[in-house]
Parts: sequence; C-alpha cells; structure tokens
Amino acid sequence: MPVFEESNIRFIFSEEYNLLKSDGEVNFEKVKQYLLNTKDIDFIGLFMNEKVFLMEVKNFCGVPGEEIEMLCNEVAQKLRDTIAIIVGASRNTTNNPDFWQKLHQSMGKANKEIIYVFWLEEDLIPRQRDRMSTIAAKLKQKCKWLTTRISVQSISNNSLPGLTVNYL
Repeated sequence: MPVFEESNIRFIFSEEYNLLKSDGEVNFEKVKQYLLNTKDIDFIGLFMNEKVFLMEVKNFCGVPGEEIEMLCNEVAQKLRDTIAIIVGASRNTTNNPDFWQKLHQSMGKANKEIIYVFWLEEDLIPRQRDRMSTIAAKLKQKCKWLTTRISVQSISNNSLPGLTVNYL
C-alpha cells in the first residue's frame, strides 16, 4: 500500500494505485539538473493498472492562498513539465523502466483515461466551495490539451476511491 507524505499531509493509497513520489526520484532529479526551473507534480503512476493518475498537492493552511490565476498557471505548468519528464524517462531510464514505459504508453492511447488531481488544503474561508469550483474550471481549461478529468480535492471533500488522507 503506497503511503506518501507531502506538505504535512499523509496520503494512504490502496493497492489499486501504482505510484511514485517525484521528490528524490532519479528521473525527476536528472531533468531538473539539466533544465533549470523545471517543476513537477508530486505523485505519478497508474490507477487500476490502466488509468494514468497524476496528483499535485498544495497546503496553504496557516498561510495566505495564492491568487487563482497564478495558482492555476503553476499547477498546469507542473503538469506540462511532468509529461516531458515521463517521456524522457520512458526512453532513457535504467531505473524502473517498465513503470515508465507503461505510463508513457498509457498516456499515448486515446482510449486510456488520464486523471489529474489537484489536492488543495486551505484555511476555511467564506465561499470556499466557490473558490474550489473556480479553480477546477480554470484547470480544466488550461489542461484540456491533455485531459478534462481534472478534480480539486481536499480532506473535507475527498471523493477518490482507495485513498485515505489526514494531516500529520
């Protein structure tokens, strides 16, 4: 069962998920070494061995949240950079090549679903649900070149199957 900690949050994924965390992963580090300012999302892999699953995590609890347009641009750009890393890793890695090749092949098939989750924790603010809906709509617009299966999740509205989440 994959268990990851990111931004003071623990994510416990069921066995249906085959994921890597980008922090410290050799393929992510190689690209960042050669291409300055490359950013990546936090978790990548497959769900149910066929759906591409990508997840970015932000925890703004206790700090001011970012303006929506800037936040959505950053999250969309991280997705773009991560796709490039996946392609490069599938072609060149000697570290877990089967994982990278399967992930890349799944991304290239029109009938394979690509799910991008933006996990956002913020202090409770008035109209929080409206803010989350606006972020989801903007991300869908910015990422439609790849997928429209975008969701914005948090501990209070987690609807992902096989995922348990709590604060550290």
